[in-house]
Amino acid sequence: VPHNDWLRVFFEYGLLSFLFFIYLNVNIFVKLNKLSKEYSFIFLTILIYMFSENIISNYLVISFLYFYVGGLISSENFKRRT
Repeated sequence: VPHNDWLRVFFEYGLLSFLFFIYLNVNIFVKLNKLSKEYSFIFLTILIYMFSENIISNYLVISFLYFYVGGLISSENFKRRT
């Protein structure tokens, strides 16, 4: 297993999946930055932490992260539509 999540996605899933992974995280960061600077700072901290650890292996942490971020963005989109 590579020593960080970014290399792990690149080596295990290939270049195309790695580019989609980067796009996903940048897109989430941009949306969180529009929503709240605090949320985007926390997400950026986790993205930087992914350079030193393998948190993708920890299913509970990574699923909580993306479900929580998805809920934040979804609730903001819902508020704007109503």
